[in-house]
Amino acid sequence: MRRSILYLVLLGAAFGAAAQKLPAEFDHDRIRLAVPAPDGSTLKFYTDSGGGWNTITRAAAERLRLPQAGEWRDDDDKETLPLVAFPAFMVKAGVPAPSVDAYFHGQLVETAAPRLEYDGVLGSRWFAGHVWRIDYASHEVLADSDEKPAQGSHKIALGFQTADDGKRLRDMPRLVVTVEGRDIDMLLDTGAETRLTDASAPVLRAPAGSFIGASFIVKSILDDWHAKHPEWRFIADGDDTLGRPAPMIEVPHVTVAGFTVGPVWFAQKPDANFSEMMSSMMDKPVQGSFGGSGLRYFRVVLDYQKAMAWFEPTAASN
Repeated sequence: MRRSILYLVLLGAAFGAAAQKLPAEFDHDRIRLAVPAPDGSTLKFYTDSGGGWNTITRAAAERLRLPQAGEWRDDDDKETLPLVAFPAFMVKAGVPAPSVDAYFHGQLVETAAPRLEYDGVLGSRWFAGHVWRIDYASHEVLADSDEKPAQGSHKIALGFQTADDGKRLRDMPRLVVTVEGRDIDMLLDTGAETRLTDASAPVLRAPAGSFIGASFIVKSILDDWHAKHPEWRFIADGDDTLGRPAPMIEVPHVTVAGFTVGPVWFAQKPDANFSEMMSSMMDKPVQGSFGGSGLRYFRVVLDYQKAMAWFEPTAASN
């Protein structure tokens, strides 16, 4: 009994005092925010826990006359990009502002539009420092909720890259996904998505050319899965995100936080995408991303401050 009481106390301590329900929309297991703007338009942001920058398009910033807040020098691309203040009307609508201690000091990077359907992207530096409750079944996102995780949920640790003194360097969360007894370190990636081809569209029940929430796996592991399990559904040219078709495979069951769910579709990515790029931003090497095609089975609480997560299967789970 004493251990049970202590457990509940610790769960309660993980949450802030006031919950904020975000104006979230779920589209094929992807999450975007639709925020009413002062000019009568709707400002749309893609939420991406596996992304980096917090951005807004130049067109949206100019239309809303957002105040300039300095510049940022991108040494990789040799480009200087303007910064704009995080809009106060978004905070009023329930969207937390990035921490002023984070990269860009809580401001947005003004960029050209990556895709016309969004006015910006809120990445890992926006998720940082908050407690999130993401319910894929009810299509609901809450920030800094004081609601306790359900009694049947399972707690796991999230891995974050830190310095020798323990200071957080990046806020890319790592978790372990188990497939057929093999533990695979992955990025927890709400923004992972795949662009469907003519071959994958009828299988995934969405129009060709559309984007859906996905999970990623390196080529070497996907090849191994396909060789061992030719019965698993496989689409040789299923993903066209990078402009050239890549394979997709349906894994019947995966285990996360002690819960086995599925099926989960994974799109193939080159090994170097994770071994060289993503792994350099993580606390341990990763071999894929666990995104909407797997997270869709859960109600998830992500506590970035304490580097913990709680997973609870929903009615969609097997």
